[in-house]
Amino acid sequence: MPKETFFNLSPDKRERIEASAIKEFREYYFDASSINRIVDAAGIAKGSFYQYFEDKKDLYKHIMNIIIQKKLEYMTPTLMNPTGLDIFSLLREMYVSGLSFAASNPELLEISNKLLSDPNHDLYKEIIEENKVKSDQVFHLMLQAFEDVDTVV
Repeated sequence: MPKETFFNLSPDKRERIEASAIKEFREYYFDASSINRIVDAAGIAKGSFYQYFEDKKDLYKHIMNIIIQKKLEYMTPTLMNPTGLDIFSLLREMYVSGLSFAASNPELLEISNKLLSDPNHDLYKEIIEENKVKSDQVFHLMLQAFEDVDTVV
């Protein structure tokens, strides 16, 4: 996660850094991506980068957290109000929410797809493990929605 100094930046500067990182990670797989290109595009000194992030992986994980949060924003309305939906309809709505996210955020989708394309990469394994709790919470919400149902289809 970013250092506290990153969160003390002006919103404009934070967004500029995030946008340049999103562009870089969209165009290049993690291993081929470059801090130099990111800082050049963001208009910051390379030394400043290390005041905000430990390393490239730290920035990448921050971008992945942004992607996860955005995707959850698309799914949350369905999960929080599943009234009248059976489990299959809820799953369908979640799938449609994922498609809406993808259509509205193609650059974020490309970054996610790059990560998912290499499940043997250490970074993939690390990010999956770190986000297991969030994933479990989504499924827990789904199960809670059907807790009062007498029969399971």
